[in-house]
Amino acid sequence: FPGLMLLYGVIGKIISFPLIKLLTPLLAILAVLAWRKTLESFLSRRAALIGSVLFLTLAGFWFYSARVFMHNVPFLTFFIFGFYFLSRKGFRPRDAILAGLMFGLALLFRASEIVWMSLAGLVFLVAFVRKIRFKPLSLFLLGASLAILPLFFWNQVHFGDPWRFGYAISAPALSSVVAVEADGTTTMLQSHVAMTQLLFPFGFHPRAAWNNFVNYQLEL
Repeated sequence: FPGLMLLYGVIGKIISFPLIKLLTPLLAILAVLAWRKTLESFLSRRAALIGSVLFLTLAGFWFYSARVFMHNVPFLTFFIFGFYFLSRKGFRPRDAILAGLMFGLALLFRASEIVWMSLAGLVFLVAFVRKIRFKPLSLFLLGASLAILPLFFWNQVHFGDPWRFGYAISAPALSSVVAVEADGTTTMLQSHVAMTQLLFPFGFHPRAAWNNFVNYQLEL
């Protein structure tokens, strides 16, 4: 999760390292405020207020807000910031850049979320293809690329390859999704393993997922 080291490290040098302890709780507060403003773009102010109050009741959100160097709250915060800039009234080019930067920063904290975020983005593009203009889309992608660039530098320094991440999946595994035999026919013999690694880098454990949901959402 290089976002913690990179972003928190830079901010720590500016505001002094002892104050970093306040950064994650501050981001949590800003996330709630941004969530309320985002909801106001689609719902009434009353409904947006109720939605933000319900957001505050999430036990997991409170739990991770008190953990300074856990990546969950920063990821969620920048993810919400991205929606905030996308939903602003009077959408302008700078909003597209800022939205891209926020989503890119979210991925900087949790790069493994790129799979479902990309799928969600694809669904959004298909649903609103007639309303999306080329310039805002290009600015959005530019902002996201600028935010993600440090991730590849981090990978090069720590893993010796900009495309090698700190998960079970790696570039060689990705390249094995489609293997071409000598006669030119395409085989998918290793596709199941490779796609499983891509979608579930830590393995697929439904029972553990359910237990974590119960522990952190129902019993916490």
